Amino acid sequence: MPNFYKVVVKATALTQEVNTILYYGTTVPSEEQFDAGIASGLGTAVGQAQVNSWQWLLPTALTWQSVDVSMVDEDGVTVSPYIVTEQLAGAGQLNEPVDTVALVGIAKFNCTPVSQAVGHPVPRRSYVCVGPLLASQIGQGGALSGLAAFQTAAEAAFTQGHLISGTLYEPYRVGRTEPVSSTNPDGTIAGVGRVVAVTFRPYASFRRSRMISPTGS
Repeated sequence: MPNFYKVVVKATALTQEVNTILYYGTTVPSEEQFDAGIASGLGTAVGQAQVNSWQWLLPTALTWQSVDVSMVDEDGVTVSPYIVTEQLAGAGQLNEPVDTVALVGIAKFNCTPVSQAVGHPVPRRSYVCVGPLLASQIGQGGALSGLAAFQTAAEAAFTQGHLISGTLYEPYRVGRTEPVSSTNPDGTIAGVGRVVAVTFRPYASFRRSRMISPTGS
């Protein structure tokens, strides 16, 4: 069963935690074991990529704090014996006030299936939130101003691999376990998709980051 590094980039804004959950694995996913050195290097690289990509589009109210790195299998179950934490310095650069109920932008991943056990649905789509956004970045009907800049930042932040100790770690999405229901009587375990592209949605949203079901909208 292949394993993946789970990288949680942590920030705060308006006294709230803002966590971005990302996954990385080798080009051919393998059963590699958790390596603290690789986890440290990957956490530093991913965290810095987030700061470099987003700081010019986000408010000073957002401050990055740290990056937690663990390892999960294709079922999303943690298999690492501990978490490696790297400190992360950085803050948004737009010095404008933020509403207490702030909207966010949505970066939607497009994924290609990764081979796995029969019965595992593949997360062809999933998304993460980016924010908080400023009122000046949101136009009539919730349309984003400067969409091209958000798209460029999303591509830099979410589609790039990172070379750590001579091995390239590429971005993946690891699905969540779906609960037992009338349409899912066995509690099917979600699968894995390799990120091939990302699209920044043209409208702001109240939504939180989550995995979209392969059959969802």
